[in-house]
Amino acid sequence: MKAEANIDLLLDCLGHIALRYDRNIDSEALLSGLPVRMIRIWNLRVVILKGAGRSFSAGADISGEMAEPISFHLDSDYKPFLTGIEKSDKLWIAQVHGAAAGIGAALAMNCDLVVMAEDAYIYMAFAAIGLIPDGGNTQLLLQYLGYHRALQAVLEGRKLDAQECLASGIANKVVSGDELEPVTMAWA
Repeated sequence: MKAEANIDLLLDCLGHIALRYDRNIDSEALLSGLPVRMIRIWNLRVVILKGAGRSFSAGADISGEMAEPISFHLDSDYKPFLTGIEKSDKLWIAQVHGAAAGIGAALAMNCDLVVMAEDAYIYMAFAAIGLIPDGGNTQLLLQYLGYHRALQAVLEGRKLDAQECLASGIANKVVSGDELEPVTMAWA
């Protein structure tokens, strides 16, 4: 049985919202696009997307059996949320600490701006579990890294550290772990 993830919507009076979720991207409320639809109707300017716990995201929860093909889950579960971020009229900032793995990497790279802790990384974990990248990861990596380096990252299941993400344009800022929250909030 799959554990239900927690999603916190942390609203402040400056027109910012922080959307914080547990380790895996597996909550029905998150994937249904509910937060994106809610954010669309609120009078907000900035959405900060961040993970709770040790990482930004460990990726999708693939521990259970799936009754439908993976393509069904991608189209019905993940695509609405990722597309909602991409097409949003709000500014989305990914606040990345620890790993942004698998679909979590796509989540971070779909945001308008990315702030990473020095020890954070984007992890193309797909090769390690016998899958091809999903959530637009191949297109996003191609955009930032170029064909050869994107292909290498996918085939080798590479971890792109924060400095490499900054150099390639995936990240806008890299800061110490202690500065991550205040720098992101100041930027918002």
